Amino acid sequence: MRTFFIAVAIAFTVLVAYARDTKPSQSSCDLVLKGSMGDPMALSVAVSGSYAYVGSYDEGLYVIDISNPGMPVQKAHILSSLEGLRSVAVSGSHLYLAGGSRGLRVIDVSNPSAPLSVGFVDTPDAALTVAMSGAYAFVAAGPSGLRIINVANPTAPVEIGFYITPENAEYVAVSGSYAYVTGGTSFRVIDISNPSVPVERGAIITPGQASGVAVSGFHVYLAAGSSGLRVIDVSNPSTPAEVGYIFTPEQANAVAVSGSHAYVADLSTGLRVIDVSNPATPVEIGFYITPEGAVCIAVSGSYTYLGIGFYGFRIFSNCESTCALSCTATVPDSDTVGSSVSFKSTAMPNGCSSSPTFAWSFGDCGTSRAQNTFHTYAAPGNFTWTLTISADGQTCTQTGTITVSQTPVLPGDCDGDGIVTIGEVQKVINGFLGLAASC
Repeated sequence: MRTFFIAVAIAFTVLVAYARDTKPSQSSCDLVLKGSMGDPMALSVAVSGSYAYVGSYDEGLYVIDISNPGMPVQKAHILSSLEGLRSVAVSGSHLYLAGGSRGLRVIDVSNPSAPLSVGFVDTPDAALTVAMSGAYAFVAAGPSGLRIINVANPTAPVEIGFYITPENAEYVAVSGSYAYVTGGTSFRVIDISNPSVPVERGAIITPGQASGVAVSGFHVYLAAGSSGLRVIDVSNPSTPAEVGYIFTPEQANAVAVSGSHAYVADLSTGLRVIDVSNPATPVEIGFYITPEGAVCIAVSGSYTYLGIGFYGFRIFSNCESTCALSCTATVPDSDTVGSSVSFKSTAMPNGCSSSPTFAWSFGDCGTSRAQNTFHTYAAPGNFTWTLTISADGQTCTQTGTITVSQTPVLPGDCDGDGIVTIGEVQKVINGFLGLAASC
């Protein structure tokens, strides 16, 4: 009998521990719970400045003041026309909501205390998730694939392009000229450089069904349920390839990336922090167990915002870094088609434990991971290049534009090789004198 009561006491202790927030006893990442709210039911979350925007499916949208992370305060709640809210994205003073059967909804939050619905677009099928880039909203709409909507005028959004994916489009993330779309066990890279005519560049089958996607640099991170966190290298958009993975204790349901850390909402095992400084060998460095399934996540600045369904959401301070990183890039303002253009960079890390990594994007789909490199443009035009240097979760970015013009043809250069030979000079003279045909 005594043994029975001891067993019951132990079981009760374990249950109590898992019914409240629990932090790890040993961790190289010291997650600190800063604040929490029991309401609203948090199923999607986006953060901008001093506000968190929480989607609650049938409970609509909540606006939360997070200027004091230790004491978040509800500022507004909208329910009308927002039932079925699936996903929230923020750009400037507007929210873009994937509203299921209600399509894409646009909310003006310039006055956070009085958010106002100002526009909408119906999608052919349910709008499941949304990502923003510039003046465009990218909506994963199930059987209707990826829908691209121009929101330059938020009060009159208009669809301008779409791409029907072979499988349902369920989750989407956007970076630069590419949208990364998942559905079932498929992962697709869509070229959106011309938003009116999106084109698939590459695709792979993933080990698990993705329920969240995030992109950082040349890597895409998939929350893949029981298959954990998967890391996809997209440096060559035509041949995406899985380069690393790590299994999480339960179900990786959502992911956000900041610097060299991936933050995973892992249902009943709460928040997991993964070091992805080496994408090929991700390593868990911290966790925090929450009382209910962690289902959505956002990272902004020094804080992580974790939605845990019926138990509201939690605010954590992120893992600290003492690394400071500055950089320079040296690229000519102009050159010609076919020339070997020099791209040079310097990195100045201070207090960083890892060596800097380099990522060039040349603006014509070309990329390089070398610190200093050369690139040849095949066509004339204005190309925006970007350099991203990373170390210990810190990044330094430089960007600029190079004007590439057509290679000039020299007078008398009959064969167009850029050199005028004595023979070519003689041909021109003969032509002038009428002795023979000029080149």
